[in-house]
Amino acid sequence: MTTNTFFYMHEERFAKSASEQEVADWKKNNAEKHALFQLQYEELRAGIRSRDNMTIIAGSIMVSASLILLGILVQIQSNTYIDFGMEALMTATIMSIYSIWFVGFNLTSKKLDHMQYDRLVEMEEAKDFKLVRFMREKLEDKNWLKYVRRPVGLYFFYVLTTACIIILLV
Repeated sequence: MTTNTFFYMHEERFAKSASEQEVADWKKNNAEKHALFQLQYEELRAGIRSRDNMTIIAGSIMVSASLILLGILVQIQSNTYIDFGMEALMTATIMSIYSIWFVGFNLTSKKLDHMQYDRLVEMEEAKDFKLVRFMREKLEDKNWLKYVRRPVGLYFFYVLTTACIIILLV
């Protein structure tokens, strides 16, 4: 049942049992509530979209920066001798750049997205509208690959940590 059908169905029931002034007040209040619902819904969706874009852009910059620094460190180490303090400083910088993105941007963004999707589902259930739930059900992973694909950022963190430890030990 769409929102308009819901609105008109209740409008007819209310119109049969109320005066014209009450009907006009009810229409005005319902139109304001519907407009507020649409505004909140669109704001939540826009917040999710913008946060997703921000996470992707920041991730591409910070992950690339940490890989470039790792490559520079390996190249410098293979060509010349650098002391352990400089190696430790560069590996700490590499790990810090990636960790800031992974914990500060990525995980925080995912948490906020889940909270806002849950709020969207609540709003949709109140209006008998199931777009987000429908999309979640259709896009839900039902195979074992979801356990491999979802924590890719964590796997990359393990690889980066192992590479930095190997560089420090060599």
